[in-house]
Amino acid sequence: MFYELISLRNYFKFMSKFSRVIKHYWGIIKRVIDEVDVVLEVCDARMPKISRNRKVEEMVWKSGKKLVLVFNKTDLCDYKSRKNGEKNSVWVSCKNRMGLGRLRKILNEIKGDKSQIKIGVLGYPNTGKSSLINSLVGRKKALTSPVAGFTKGVQWVSDGRGLFFYDTPGVIPFDEKDEVKKALIGAVSPQDIKDIEKVAEKIVEMFLKRRKCKLENFYKISINQETPQEILEMIGRKINYLSKGGLVDINRVCVRVVDDWQRGRLKF
Repeated sequence: MFYELISLRNYFKFMSKFSRVIKHYWGIIKRVIDEVDVVLEVCDARMPKISRNRKVEEMVWKSGKKLVLVFNKTDLCDYKSRKNGEKNSVWVSCKNRMGLGRLRKILNEIKGDKSQIKIGVLGYPNTGKSSLINSLVGRKKALTSPVAGFTKGVQWVSDGRGLFFYDTPGVIPFDEKDEVKKALIGAVSPQDIKDIEKVAEKIVEMFLKRRKCKLENFYKISINQETPQEILEMIGRKINYLSKGGLVDINRVCVRVVDDWQRGRLKF
């Protein structure tokens, strides 16, 4: 009973701290929206719906500011996804410099005859906010890193032609306890995912639904009617992730699949 009381007390302490952190990040987002003329919401092109945040979009609309949806990492998604994109969106690849000219054109049209405009860049962790700013500015003014949550401070970055970008910790907080969503976007490292098997199975399911051949070609396997769990075991045998007795080390396989997905090696 005493142990249960301590556990309960620790739980409430954690939830109180978590609530303050969430409130802090929403405060930053509101501050960004208040201070800028236009907001770029950076999303993951591979998962347009999952990586958008309706609460942020509603906050922007209510403020009367302009909103542009920027779907980054188009080099990792299939043509069908790009073709079915939102009308008020721009599909870009910072890595391959695709779509950046169109985005600059939109921003310059919003700027019009003004000497300058301020642009806020928001999005979930690891969607490529700082990389987008660097690509638009043309030089590495905003620090970037593949590690989620790398940008710690707030800074203004200018392109020298009247576009001022408000680079933020920019991270839209996860109110919901959706570990799969966090993992798919890359907001949490594979080693920190509690139910890694659930996430890996979700990735396999996405490929079965959209581009099964890409999964087969990447891992050199042949899929017929196998379940996601059976496919993960097939992958494990193919890449020789075996434990003693010749059994597949399924946890290690799942970490590998999630890591391949997050780092863009496994793509549509």
